Amino acid sequence: PIIEYNLEKMTLSQIADLISNSWNNMPLQIDEYVEAMSQIESIEDKYGDYETGAEIVTYFLANAKSWQGDIAKDVKQHLNNLINNYGKQLEKIKNAKTGQPIQLTGYAVFDKDGNDTGKRFARKEDAEEYTKALRESENNNKKIK
Repeated sequence: PIIEYNLEKMTLSQIADLISNSWNNMPLQIDEYVEAMSQIESIEDKYGDYETGAEIVTYFLANAKSWQGDIAKDVKQHLNNLINNYGKQLEKIKNAKTGQPIQLTGYAVFDKDGNDTGKRFARKEDAEEYTKALRESENNNKKIK
């Protein structure tokens, strides 16, 4: 049977149903994680008193290496993306709460000594052009002194 799904619009419990319906002879230890996922909607939800949805999904992914096929590939990729994005969110929140600078995205510019100037550019070419101009400026300043 052909199974249609849109992982972007599915909750964790719906993804758990998809896993259960498409993974024949699922090992018992995996079934525990799929069952746990079926009881939560997102990786931000709590499962029980201690574990988060992110932890449950991580345990599932660590143990689901034997699951093969197109659906398996799609689901694993989607769940990995969820975990990675959630991890980045948590890191930003943690850094903001501890007073650490929030990581800026983009191409960084470094001075001649390798120190980050704090400048960021969306395009690599722009960062390289700025770096080149900065180096020329640094060299000109040396000559003037």
